[in-house]
Amino acid sequence: AYELDAALVRFSQDLPNYGFDRMVSSVEDVDRLLEGVDQFVIQPLRLWEFYVIDVDAAVDAVGSAWDAAEAEMLDADRQALDAVDGDERNEWLRAYIVGDRQHVLSTRFGRTIDAGRTAAVLRVLVGADGDKQAAMERLRALLDLLNLPSYREYDADVKAIQRNLHERVKYERLDGGSWKHGKPVGDEYKIVDPLFTTVETPDGQRHLANNGWIWGGNPLDNFAGPQSKAYLRREVIVWGDCVKLNYGATPADNPWLWEHMRQYTLRMARVFHGFRIDNCHSTPIELAEYLLDEARTVNPDLYVVAELFTGSEDTDRVFVQRLGINSLIREAMQAWDPHEMSRLAHRHGGRPIGSLAVDCLGEPGVFTDDEHGGARISGTVAPLSASLPHAIFFDCTHDNEMPAQKRTMQDALPNAAIVAMTACASGSTRGYDELYPRHLNVVHEHRRYAVPDDPLTVGLGEAKARLNALHSEIAQYQEVHVHHESEYVTVHRVHPVTREGVLMVAHCAFRGATESPWFDSPRLYGTAATPEFAFRLHAADGDGSDKDDGVLHGLPSRLERLGSPETQRHTDDRGMFTELRLPAGFGPGSVLVVRTRLMDFKPNLDWKIRTSADDAVSKLPLGALNAALYRCDAEERDTIGNGAYDVPGLGALAYCGLQG
Repeated sequence: AYELDAALVRFSQDLPNYGFDRMVSSVEDVDRLLEGVDQFVIQPLRLWEFYVIDVDAAVDAVGSAWDAAEAEMLDADRQALDAVDGDERNEWLRAYIVGDRQHVLSTRFGRTIDAGRTAAVLRVLVGADGDKQAAMERLRALLDLLNLPSYREYDADVKAIQRNLHERVKYERLDGGSWKHGKPVGDEYKIVDPLFTTVETPDGQRHLANNGWIWGGNPLDNFAGPQSKAYLRREVIVWGDCVKLNYGATPADNPWLWEHMRQYTLRMARVFHGFRIDNCHSTPIELAEYLLDEARTVNPDLYVVAELFTGSEDTDRVFVQRLGINSLIREAMQAWDPHEMSRLAHRHGGRPIGSLAVDCLGEPGVFTDDEHGGARISGTVAPLSASLPHAIFFDCTHDNEMPAQKRTMQDALPNAAIVAMTACASGSTRGYDELYPRHLNVVHEHRRYAVPDDPLTVGLGEAKARLNALHSEIAQYQEVHVHHESEYVTVHRVHPVTREGVLMVAHCAFRGATESPWFDSPRLYGTAATPEFAFRLHAADGDGSDKDDGVLHGLPSRLERLGSPETQRHTDDRGMFTELRLPAGFGPGSVLVVRTRLMDFKPNLDWKIRTSADDAVSKLPLGALNAALYRCDAEERDTIGNGAYDVPGLGALAYCGLQG
């Protein structure tokens, strides 16, 4: 892997000497450049030598062992050989002459055979009268056969190298979001980022593997381990500013490093309330588990946030359970349209409005506290229900493109509003509220942040402050309804006891959004609505973000306060409802918030219903209890002549009793 990496660096430096232009501006340029990589880098390296047995060297070694005639096959091995033929025999011979040697792609012709055992089995194969020359010819044919899978492995790896190089070069040179876009290939902007950093030590050079991650890789595998070919196949998306430390699997594998990082972790846990585990899916889980256990000895309430993208909910669950992760980072900027945005909001939003999952299923009971001598403790017992790991939902992370790049600048406001309305933790990144035009490369960016006199007057300032305050205020509003309609996303958060709520309507501003698409005005039955605030984000003239003054600037913008939405009360066959009509000018990049309240609702109603319920039914026999709770329509009509209640607009109840 290092030899290939170093050759790619040299090829980048000497590109004109091979007849290539340093500027890569099209897919055709990428294709030509990769043809040059194959011709001038991969083929001359003869990487296949790392995979196969050196036939000439092996024949010489076995010839010497033949002459010595010191090894003989055991009778059991002879019988096993005689019992197989064809491909099965070839596989048996491979296992016999190679033995239990573990092959690692670390040296050329590092795959070897046991010369003594090979000489012994050759004497059996060519017979008692067979001579050495016939045996060596038989050996060459056998070694060619044994090398065939290794050559196929090499061919597959070369195809992976070519594919990954092609995709990486195409992204870095042709994608506007890449820091190498528009830059010449050379020593500063190499054809691809090096996977290794070379350092000088008193003992000579050391080539250190840079850290990184693998798209779609198994996070439980160590991609820098001796059996991994991730660096050779160029599968690692590398960070050039840090190297990967070799922890091993336990403290015994590298005692100094584990203890050093343990002391560092303890210091950080004493200082900070929480940790963010960057790239958790590429951190050895044994290491993370050990260090977090140590951290919690000095800070039991440590809040752990993890960037975890495994591609599998089952694997996510393994990390959450073993590491005790409090929140997984999730990204709103991954949504590609309003429908997907509403799906993410629903996924991280809480439980459905009117849900019986928690409040209505609890009952008085006791549980055994095994951690305190088996003490029996009274409490409310509720059934456990499955749930996703808790999320910290970011409107934008430091890894994401900015709204101006991926959607439109105006979408920064509705995107932030939808995130703020979800019933989970929320987060953002510096530059989002200021409306930076492009994603910042945290390694190569050298400009300073601007320091505004009043942050509330910049970009999203005032609107974001209102949304953040609202997000904190409605933390207990755990019931949620999310609705998507054309370019609009509506989120309604409701308190499970008081039934007070907050409803937000966002007009998303993905590319191609229109000023006034169809929107079916919400009807809030039995509910009063009070407008809270409404904003719209506009683009302004000019592009001050490109000022060359060494300071980071956002895109010129104007945050407009919109008028209150119109609320009208009507009545139909379902009863009284409040209709909400959008204010004038509610175009792409707009949000509005109203507070809702159920009319004639008594918050302590469920408590009164539960009071003395046990006493009321304790003396009822099962037949009477069935009549009180579950008697169906036919049973009721047969007994008293009347059936189940029929609720207008809802239909007949399932049971005539209280359970109906």
